[in-house]
Amino acid sequence: MTRSASEASWGGVRRLHGKMFWYHRCGNIYDSGVVEDLIEDVQIDALHSFQDAVLPAADFKARYGDRVAALGGVDMNKLARMDEASLRGYVRGILDRCMPGGRFALGSGNSVANYIPLANYFARLDESRRWRPPRRSV
Repeated sequence: MTRSASEASWGGVRRLHGKMFWYHRCGNIYDSGVVEDLIEDVQIDALHSFQDAVLPAADFKARYGDRVAALGGVDMNKLARMDEASLRGYVRGILDRCMPGGRFALGSGNSVANYIPLANYFARLDESRRWRPPRRSV
């Protein structure tokens, strides 16, 4: 068992009180199997913090989205460095892949740092407000 006793006890506390358990973790927890322990044993409801170099949120959702929600999705490096037009396309791509089926909330991969250009921060917010699901053909 790779999880800590405190992680397991927090899962029990949230169940006793009917609360959701949202978990933040940086780094690669996939290759070691820790993510499986968090989902199956600790029974987290949502995982936050995705780095594209480790596992993009859309790939996480495809792999685990039937069991746990994905929170975040916008890689901090891209939020900081992309030009606005490229960032908008990147955010739309995340929304297109992650929104169907629910269990997703768009956000940054971590706290929005003071070095993030305001134009990029507002572009991310704007794209989230503009996004609509694709129309189904009849």
